[in-house]
Amino acid sequence: MGNLLFVTVGILFLLAILFGIFALLKVLLRFLPTSTPEQLEAHKREELERLRAWEERVGKREGQAQLNPALICPHCQSKGTVHTRRIMQKAGVSGGKATAAVLTGGLSLVVAGLSRKEDRTQCACEHCGMTWIV
Repeated sequence: MGNLLFVTVGILFLLAILFGIFALLKVLLRFLPTSTPEQLEAHKREELERLRAWEERVGKREGQAQLNPALICPHCQSKGTVHTRRIMQKAGVSGGKATAAVLTGGLSLVVAGLSRKEDRTQCACEHCGMTWIV
């Protein structure tokens, strides 16, 4: 009885190792080039067009400060002197990524990292120099 249990656990262990190897190969195969250079160039152009269209919809790019005349500085109470810009800010540890890291034995940390990022707005007053994040 004990011998059968030992063999069963061994087989399950080997299956888990094989499953891990196949999962790793599947991830690695995604990064191999399978397209011709012409297809890659066409895909690159499509992505650039999509990015430009998105930037036009949003109206501003990350990192470029724009004057927002409607905002009032909370420090000096001046109106019309506040510049805003979009930033990506780390927001702590993502629960989903931490769970994936535990399930994959840390392999997902290499691909995705552990922290999550949020789209925020940074404001700066040109009158008093105060900066804050909304």
